[in-house]
Amino acid sequence: MPRARLPQIQSIGAGSFEPNRRNPILLGEDSFLDDHQKPIRIGESTSPLSLSKNQIRIDGDFHLEGNLKNPLLQTDFEYLELRPEENVRFTSKNSTGSLDLFISSGTPFFLASGSNFYLTTTSAGIFNFGSSANISMFTFDVVNSKFLIQDADDSGDSFSIQTNTHGATDIITIDDDATAAHLVIDIDGDITLDAASGNITAKDNGGNYTPSSDYHVATKKYVDDNAGGGASALNDLSDVSYSSGDLSINLLDTIVTPATLTVDAGGDIVLDADGGDVFIKDNGSTLIQMSNNTIVVGEAQYGNSTITYDGDDLLEFATEELTITNYLKIAETANANSDSEARGQIWVKNDTPNCLAFTDDAGTDIIGVGKYHYETKVMGFFAAQTTSLLPITGYVVERTSTLSANEFIGYVAPYNCRLEKFCFRSEIAQNGTLTLRVLESSDGTEVPGTQIYRKDHTIDIADDTFLELDMTSPGIGSDFAPMTKGRIYAFQLTTPSNANDTNITMVFRHDITT
Repeated sequence: MPRARLPQIQSIGAGSFEPNRRNPILLGEDSFLDDHQKPIRIGESTSPLSLSKNQIRIDGDFHLEGNLKNPLLQTDFEYLELRPEENVRFTSKNSTGSLDLFISSGTPFFLASGSNFYLTTTSAGIFNFGSSANISMFTFDVVNSKFLIQDADDSGDSFSIQTNTHGATDIITIDDDATAAHLVIDIDGDITLDAASGNITAKDNGGNYTPSSDYHVATKKYVDDNAGGGASALNDLSDVSYSSGDLSINLLDTIVTPATLTVDAGGDIVLDADGGDVFIKDNGSTLIQMSNNTIVVGEAQYGNSTITYDGDDLLEFATEELTITNYLKIAETANANSDSEARGQIWVKNDTPNCLAFTDDAGTDIIGVGKYHYETKVMGFFAAQTTSLLPITGYVVERTSTLSANEFIGYVAPYNCRLEKFCFRSEIAQNGTLTLRVLESSDGTEVPGTQIYRKDHTIDIADDTFLELDMTSPGIGSDFAPMTKGRIYAFQLTTPSNANDTNITMVFRHDITT
């Protein structure tokens, strides 16, 4: 049997074997780096340092002797927790001062050692500012809406501002040893006290204040009662309110104001000039001059009751005569004014468009003076049926249909108009519903067939009794049955019973401006 041959060793160099180290550094079980943390092993021991592809973890103490080159510390948690033995100190390379954050017996506070500054919270909602000698020199009490300042040498001396219900605010100074906690307000400008309730009160230790020196604050009543009536000169008056009596000024001929002068009277303003003339001027030039029986506007001239503007006479009053130059404009209104005996009113009714109106002293309104023309149509016929078309052309005919009857029942509107009044009388008593209809046809249509107005009336009248229909609030159409110029109209009446001998009067109101 032939002998097995051994593998041939070609060459063995100096680097063919790793030297045996005393404390070899290994990653985990000598595995590759991946997403999982793998401890760093030194010799047979596991170090506090572990690695993954994107993380380094230290499970022991950390000591940094050099500088932190990246200024950003970022965590995936909502907070960064530091646990020093006593405080966290922040210092700068370029400054000897520091800022310490303390937690003492559950109370956190800040200490700026360079300026000896403290900020603490003694309880929920209370923040204290101060030095090491007086930690509560400044206190913000957000629970009670209060701000407190203590004296640096005596914490019993203080100043506070507190806001209460409805915004009521207290400003309080306290001297725990005496009554020297003065309040000085030194303003480089104005001081304005504006009390919405109207009361500004000065008190002396809770009681009424009484001034004792010339420079003390005083009320007008105190001055009136104790100083002989108050101001001794007009220069002493400023925004004075006077309740009653007359103000007498001797030897005053001119009142000069640097700005607008306003006279606001709760009642009448009476100008009583013994000289007989009252002038209203603009920088010395007369705007209005009022004398006996004369008002002159714009020029200094006397006339016989004349109102003048810019040199032209506008109104001239003579005995029982009024002359108006050019034109008169009257503002529109819904109704006339109150009636006056022996006086009539000319006014403008606020219709669309508006129109001239007259009201007599009995309160009777005539609307549309010169604009409206009134036409009366009188008809008489025998109605042997309940429904009839009115013979408006004047021919006595009893028609129940519009067919081939325009010459007897048709009415061509000469203007835009309306049915102002409708009067009815018959020899037969009527009890039930009486209906008035207005039928219309425009150009190209012979027979009126479109119902533009209908009003049902509940009636109960004896025979031969006058009845006037209410033309407002129809079931179809508008009040008073408005009709359009050039269109033809028929009027249909339905009575509860056959009317027999019937009398009808219709009054039309024509707008002759159409």
